[in-house]
Amino acid sequence: MKKASSEPAPSAKLIRGHTPKGVGPVFSRIATFRRDSTARLLNLFALWGYAEITLPAFEYLDSLGPGLDPILQNKAYTLQDRGSGHVLILRPDATAQIARLVAQGDAQTDPIQRYSYSTSVFRHEDHHILERELLQTGVELFGEGGSRADWEILSLCLEGAQRLGLSDPVLSLAHCGLQKSLLHLIGKNLSPDRKTDLQRFFYAHDSLVLSDLLSSRNKTDPQVLRSLDILLGRTYNVEEALELLRQDPIFNLSNEIAVQASYLVEILLLIAPGNRELIRVDFALNPSGPYYSGMIFHLYTKGTYQELASGGRYDSLPALFGRKIPATGFAFHMNRIEGILSGPNEHEIANGLEIMLPSDNPDIAERLSILASDLRSLGVSVAFGQMSTGASVHRADSIRCLLRWDGSGFLLSRPGLDPHPLRLENLDPERIFSCLGNR
Repeated sequence: MKKASSEPAPSAKLIRGHTPKGVGPVFSRIATFRRDSTARLLNLFALWGYAEITLPAFEYLDSLGPGLDPILQNKAYTLQDRGSGHVLILRPDATAQIARLVAQGDAQTDPIQRYSYSTSVFRHEDHHILERELLQTGVELFGEGGSRADWEILSLCLEGAQRLGLSDPVLSLAHCGLQKSLLHLIGKNLSPDRKTDLQRFFYAHDSLVLSDLLSSRNKTDPQVLRSLDILLGRTYNVEEALELLRQDPIFNLSNEIAVQASYLVEILLLIAPGNRELIRVDFALNPSGPYYSGMIFHLYTKGTYQELASGGRYDSLPALFGRKIPATGFAFHMNRIEGILSGPNEHEIANGLEIMLPSDNPDIAERLSILASDLRSLGVSVAFGQMSTGASVHRADSIRCLLRWDGSGFLLSRPGLDPHPLRLENLDPERIFSCLGNR
């Protein structure tokens, strides 16, 4: 029996108001968190010298396509341009878009260019948990190819995690160039299919199956197999990784491997002592895109299984758009971050107030309206309800206290929390502000 699809067939009639799977509106607390957290990050990026850029929502497929991962391009949404008839692509990746703009821009501009952005990317996902509209906030640094630029990106990511209030951040670091050099050398006598298996087992950290593969199809030095087992067996702190890179013979199997290993050493040596405890080197960290060529990293926090930020060096990407420029950068994945950080703010809970306006007493209603204006000037969130209908706009994410007129005086309470409301002698906004913050 054919399994029923989770989405309506193309010819099926859509229900009025139906929202496509993977997208949806963002309300109140999360919307506020998204705006504030994005502003904090963009302000931080500006302090590091990054100029904000706003990207177009769609471009011509022929223009952006050369820099897109084929897998990502297959997930992109396309439409036809009504004017030219050419195929347009809804932005699936901000990095490729910025790389194209820089590579095809004025060659006479400053050779070092720094850009920051906060934008949505759109990708088709079949899994019901994954979202199709992803908010990314990040930076891209062009024109500087040394390890100092990579250090800047790593430092900026860790400082951004601190600004966001991420608890126990851990940055998992690797070097894509080193990985490719190792895989190329140890798999040089393997068939194309076996090379694909080699990469899969390597990035899966499966040293046992990897050893069996190499032993059966290729006369690999036992010392190399032992070294691979060490590299894939666990992650390493900065000091342990430096010791391995300097002493393990696998990093001297070829001149290319030695050169790539030296790049990783340079980056690790630049990391400040205060940040070293936040770094774990994972020699088999899987790159999140095919265009990465050097340092790569993912940011996690305790209890998360998806990276909250990712990035690295991608020198080969601008060349796909016609100009060779060194490039490195990263992005925070804001949808994932807001999912773990956008809980209620206790200060907002204490200060939230709903005022019930009596419809049969305009003088009292006017006094309460003036009070609301005064409280808002003090930073208190105030909403109105109507006593005559009993309707309340009580919102769990911002409104916690209730002020009403009972015919003889004003009562301030927290519904469900205070057994006895506080009777107020007058509507002094400073007094009520104090009550809201300390009750």
